[in-house]
Amino acid sequence: VVLNINNTNNENLTLNVYNVFGELVKSELLKQNQQKINISNLSNGIYAVEIKSKEWSGKQKLIIQR
Repeated sequence: VVLNINNTNNENLTLNVYNVFGELVKSELLKQNQQKINISNLSNGIYAVEIKSKEWSGKQKLIIQR
């Protein structure tokens, strides 16, 4: 998955992926300018992707269908 994040402050970002039950299924620290994450270990389905820093957080829906 390719991420489009405007991280102008070069803050440490945490990416969390949750399944439809709200269970955390993937978590990783995003390196500076990292724009891709590996989702090959996730099954088809609907997930919530959360990206957090100290000052803000954002969520998006992710649908995996292979």
